[in-house]
Amino acid sequence: MATNTKTLYDATFIIDGVPVDWNTEVEVTISHDADTVQTDSGNITTNNRSPGASFSITRHTRFETDKENAIIDAVTQLSYKNGGVVTFMVTEPNGTFVVNGYGTIPDERSWSHSTGELMENSIDLVSESYEEYFL
Repeated sequence: MATNTKTLYDATFIIDGVPVDWNTEVEVTISHDADTVQTDSGNITTNNRSPGASFSITRHTRFETDKENAIIDAVTQLSYKNGGVVTFMVTEPNGTFVVNGYGTIPDERSWSHSTGELMENSIDLVSESYEEYFL
């Protein structure tokens, strides 16, 4: 399976129109699903016509009730609606890198908290298809 992973910091992440702030790390993995299949006459390498993407977001919560509940609701709605759109952007002085994930559903969520530290919230999302480009 061919994959391409990018880990970026200080990224903007939007889940169905709801911005997810205080991101400490966002990892995007794009899977092209290249597979080698054995046949009678040898091997054939096939590629998925609509590769998907997975998004792993690690963020610190600020315990601002409205913002935190909006993010929880946005992630929950992705599963109820059988997927939605997520947008991931990193802006640099020379341009902006954008990845849009379509048909995105939540895969896993976790929280961790140590005394005297901000609570860390991790959200893993999986998209059926994606597009990536530079602006």
